[in-house]
Amino acid sequence: IRQRFERTTSRLDSILHNTQMAIFMMDEHQKCSFMNRAAELMTGYSFDEAAGRCLHDLIHHHYPDGSPFPIEECPIDQAFPERDLMTGEDVFIHKDGHLFNVAYTASPIISSEGEAIGTVIEVANIDAEIGAREELTRSHAALEKIVRIFKQAEKIAELGSWEFDTETQELHWSDETYRILGLEPDGSITLERSLQLYAPEDRSRIEALYLDAIRNKHSLNFTTHVVRSGGDLRQIR
Repeated sequence: IRQRFERTTSRLDSILHNTQMAIFMMDEHQKCSFMNRAAELMTGYSFDEAAGRCLHDLIHHHYPDGSPFPIEECPIDQAFPERDLMTGEDVFIHKDGHLFNVAYTASPIISSEGEAIGTVIEVANIDAEIGAREELTRSHAALEKIVRIFKQAEKIAELGSWEFDTETQELHWSDETYRILGLEPDGSITLERSLQLYAPEDRSRIEALYLDAIRNKHSLNFTTHVVRSGGDLRQIR
């Protein structure tokens, strides 16, 4: 039994020290009782430096703006008294002082007698993910600005635009295209419905131009008349 226990312990130690996930353990007093190799690399502290010290005071003691972060408000440290799983994202402090973003899961360690005897914490560095999110947010903001400028330019120039997806057969009109044709921008336009807006004598010609442009992948350029929603004719290019 002793040999089996030692083999199991050795195997567990090997798993914990070789996993890429940073693993911390705290005792009932929030003191560090274990750190694997990934946790040492993540924080810059060796286990010998952290052992017996309050992890919160070591790597989680203030907010990014420099204000103090009381341990009583720390959700990670609440996993033990609450006897509940805590997950989220936060900012840790490296030994050299730089801040880094993390995602964490903190769980109480329950003894065979049903008592909470500590906390195990799994942590992953998400700096790259946060950076990607921020870049995506900036890209969205820039795109929204471009769209607003484009819509304003369309309105000033009385120039509409449209897009047809040859795979999904979906047709999208800009707001100005709807306005030019006297329709409400409800997004319900289809290729078949759009063809009905052209003057009857032009429909077959324009449909052939559409199909030829799609088939041969070249630009589409023509002048014709459309029948607006009120029944009046308008010449468009």
